Amino acid sequence: MEKMIFKNPRRNAFIPLLLFLLNIPFNRLIEIFRIIPSCHWIYEWGKLISLFGVIFIGIIIFPFINMCYFGYEKTETKFNNVYIAASFLPFLYFIYSFCMMM
Repeated sequence: MEKMIFKNPRRNAFIPLLLFLLNIPFNRLIEIFRIIPSCHWIYEWGKLISLFGVIFIGIIIFPFINMCYFGYEKTETKFNNVYIAASFLPFLYFIYSFCMMM
């Protein structure tokens, strides 16, 4: 199973960034259901899926898995740092946003 996930690790480096960017319209879409009393459960479950899917998996777990894979990869390419940076961009934005709140 691990080989299927990391069949093309360079493409997988952009998955956290893609999850992060797709989460923005998803949150805007579920915000509509916040004010409708009969559909409030859609808002609650949508926020939960958003938090778990994007923050926990897409921003914290997946970039570290990618970094470990690129660190143990035998072939060195000049773009490994670019792929690692693209993978960590949502994580860095997450840290930056919390620093700005303080």
